[in-house]
Amino acid sequence: MSQTSAGNNYTHEIINLISAGNIEPRIAVVGCGGAGCAIIDRLGGNLRDVSTIAINTDQRSLENISADRKIHIGRSITFGEDSRGFVEVAEYAAELSVDEIKQSLKNTDIIFIVAGLGGGTGTGIAHVVGSVAKRNGIVDFGIVVMPFSAEVGRRAIAENSLMQLQQVTENTIVLDNDSLLRLSPDIQMSSALSVIDRTIAGVIDDIRDRMNRSFIATIADDVMSLNSEFQEEVYMENMIDQPLDVQADTESPMFA
Repeated sequence: MSQTSAGNNYTHEIINLISAGNIEPRIAVVGCGGAGCAIIDRLGGNLRDVSTIAINTDQRSLENISADRKIHIGRSITFGEDSRGFVEVAEYAAELSVDEIKQSLKNTDIIFIVAGLGGGTGTGIAHVVGSVAKRNGIVDFGIVVMPFSAEVGRRAIAENSLMQLQQVTENTIVLDNDSLLRLSPDIQMSSALSVIDRTIAGVIDDIRDRMNRSFIATIADDVMSLNSEFQEEVYMENMIDQPLDVQADTESPMFA
């Protein structure tokens, strides 16, 4: 039997056991790059019974966040700095650290890969983490933040990365910044980050809580409804008066 077939069979066994309520799923949230790591740091204690893993090339950024496990990749490539927006650099750094990433996912049944797409590090490493999970029979979901359409260059990079991630994950939930502006043009950046954080925490909690009620069998449909709930959450922030300066924030760490 091939490694891929064996991995797929193991994945189905995990899903069946969890759906039948025979085991409690061991869940980890993996923050990729500056934005992904910042999200899991902000979520903090809002995630119940979930471990957190932060992966980044930026050593100082890793030191300044809280996570159960931190993986500093690309030491000999970026020398502790970020990837400077070079997706290929971040991807190569992750590939060199595949064994360490694999070890960090040991004894894990389900992972959520969180990243802001369109920059360098998160964009380059998210699909590498997904590939490691897939090869080792771990059920993986992507949760990604897409840049504004006005950021044409970043958007194109993000869409390419999204396609790569979708190929190695069971499902990928997309939180689109355009939805923030479309539903609440005057939303502040701090409120926008809060909406994203609450949505991600809600998605993870909801999936975990439903596992023992055979949620996995209908997760594709639920992912669509969760995306709708994200838009509704944005709408609730519509009372914010201070405008969001899109141009000022296009270099924000949301897309690192």
